Amino acid sequence: PARTPATARDAFAYDEIGWIAADLGCIALRHGVDAAALGRGAVVADAHRDAEPLRRLASHPRLVRPARALIGGPVVIATTLLCIDVAHPVRLPIADAVLATVFLDTLQAPGMAKSLFGRFGSVSVRRLDEVAADEIPGRSFRVVYVAAAASAAWPAARPADAIGDGDLWPAAHLAFG
Repeated sequence: PARTPATARDAFAYDEIGWIAADLGCIALRHGVDAAALGRGAVVADAHRDAEPLRRLASHPRLVRPARALIGGPVVIATTLLCIDVAHPVRLPIADAVLATVFLDTLQAPGMAKSLFGRFGSVSVRRLDEVAADEIPGRSFRVVYVAAAASAAWPAARPADAIGDGDLWPAAHLAFG
């Protein structure tokens, strides 16, 4: 199958990833996005490389498991896109890649149909070259996975080491207080 349908158990609850959604602006600013640009939409590539919460989310079994099923074996994280108030921005020419999306909208975006609001925490996993009908502007974290055997073409690729559900919370050295 070209797509793995998301189920209710694949979705993340607000108490699991709400703090990640709240930190999106800070992550974008740390990656050099102009504060004025945040209101117009921004995309941060490879944010998982130095934002530990996003690295953890990219390694979560709810994303990795369906990616492995579509690729047919172990996967690595080739790149990530943190999309703030934009849809999936570009067609990436990556052969045999899988795109996993976690929607992080906490507020209804202007122009967003009320039927689409409430998608916070939902997960969509598909082949990267597949056209998606559900692409609308909003906040999302997108992970591009490729086969582990192809990792030589991605020198900065990271293994998608499985983590547990409880590992989404901030590490002690990231906690504020």
